[in-house]
Formats: sequence, C-alpha cells, structure tokens
Amino acid sequence: MDRILNLAAELKVPLCVLCDTGRLIDVASVIERHPESLDVCIDHMADCQIDQPDELKKLLALARWPRVFVKISHLWSLSRQRYPYKDAHEQVKRLSDAFGPSRLMWGTDWPMVEKYCGYAKALALYRDEIGGWTAAERRWILGGTAQKLWSFA
Repeated sequence: MDRILNLAAELKVPLCVLCDTGRLIDVASVIERHPESLDVCIDHMADCQIDQPDELKKLLALARWPRVFVKISHLWSLSRQRYPYKDAHEQVKRLSDAFGPSRLMWGTDWPMVEKYCGYAKALALYRDEIGGWTAAERRWILGGTAQKLWSFA
C-alpha cells in the first residue's frame, strides 16, 4: 500500500476513506506514515453516531494532522430526529471547532439523500440550518474546501 500512497501523494491525489470509527486507528496509521505529503478525506464523518462521544473522539483526534479533511455529510443517517436533524448539529459544530471550516466539506449524499430529505434540503441544511458559521466559513464548507483538496492545478 505504501507504494500506492506515495504515488498518490506525489500526484496530489487525495485518499478518500469510507469507514466507520472502528477503522480510524488504521487510517491514523496510514497518516502517520505520510503526514507531510498525503491528503486524506474522511467520508460521512466516519459514520460516527451522535450518541457515542468516545467514537467521536477518534475522529476529532485526526484533526492534529493538517492534511486530514472531513465530509460533514450523512446527517440523515446519524440523527434520531426529522429534518433539520438538530440533534446532530452539535457533532458538526465539534468537528468544525477541531478541524476548522477550511478542512470540512459538504457532501451531497446523492442518490441516497433523495429518500430522506432531498438534495435541496440537504444543501439548505449546511447553508441555512446549522448555525454558527460566518459567510466565509460557509463558502469553505460548501465548495472552497473541495476546490482546495481537488484542485489538480
């Protein structure tokens, strides 16, 4: 794997990781071997359930590496409430505090999101419903971070 990861780092191709929090220790091991060169994006907040604070700590621990990014998508799957999933907003806020908006990004969750709240509401969730971000921070989350990570320039 290290040969592939070294090449990904050289070519500036981020490693996108779809895993649950139980695998974050393995992800941390990869990051530790490539801390200065490999960009890593954790999909769907590592599917961290909102009622498991010790699992969230595993994800928050990855913030110490500046090349780790998190997609703050999938709230419909993590919440116990209907849209706008207010019980999950605090988890998003904690990730924002740890990583900063320039290392967080909205993910569409398409096509699965269509069954739960629809694409428009999923976007409005991060644009309008989750509070505490400035306009500049929302720009990072809604596109700036993704453009930075996948610049291919």
